[in-house]
Order: sequence, then C-alpha cells, then structure tokens
Amino acid sequence: MEGFLAGAVATVWKTAAAITGRRQGLTALPSPFPLALIERVVGAEAPRSVRYPTAAVAHLGYGGTMGAVFALLWPRGGAARGATWGAFLWVIQQVIFFPFVGWGPFGRDLSRKASLETLLHHLIYGLVLGVLIRDGPEDR
Repeated sequence: MEGFLAGAVATVWKTAAAITGRRQGLTALPSPFPLALIERVVGAEAPRSVRYPTAAVAHLGYGGTMGAVFALLWPRGGAARGATWGAFLWVIQQVIFFPFVGWGPFGRDLSRKASLETLLHHLIYGLVLGVLIRDGPEDR
C-alpha cells in the first residue's frame, strides 16, 4: 500500500509539472497524454465529463500501481533508483503508448521536444517516488 500511495503522490507531482508547462505554453504535446490515451480507448466523442475524470483516475491508478511495483522491487527506494524507474516507464510510454495514440514512437509524429518533455515528467515522477520510498516509515 505504501508503494501505491507513494506512486500516486509522485504522479501528482509529475502532473503538476505537466500542467504548469501547458499553462505556460511550453508543451509540445497536442493534448495531455492521459487524456489522449483515454480518448483513443473510449473515443474523443465521449463527453468531456467522462473523458477528463477517467483520464485522471487512470493516470493516478497507473502511477500508484507502478509505485507499488517499484516498492516491491526496491524496498529501500532512493532517488537514483527512482529516476531510473521513471526513465524505464518513459521508454515503455514512448515505444508502446505513444504509437498507440498516434504520436509515433518517441513522438516521431510530433517533435523531439514532446519526447524530451515527457522524459522530464517521468524523471520527476521517479525522483519523487524514490525519495518517498527511501524515506518511508521503515527508515524512520
């Protein structure tokens, strides 16, 4: 449970960075990735009242689940392991899920900036996750 919670918190930090970049006009992505993924699955014609909450819950759930997996693999966590885990998840996103939503592997159909932007987000996720797991209750 601790790993899931740490993953969910790390997802909030990652998402905050993505939202800040989008609001500042710094994003190279046509839409937030979780939303693009949900629109690909349920259809872009689904009501916004369905797509947005579904994307948020799915993103938080995936982030939490990957946090739980990380905690099982590396119970002592750490920033370096977390960053490596974040980079690993980024590669999976780029190779499997970017093509699935029509953006091509590593954002080939967008721009190089899109891929680098999501790498930054995943490194934030991994660093926060690794620190939270390292500083969990068993270390106090």
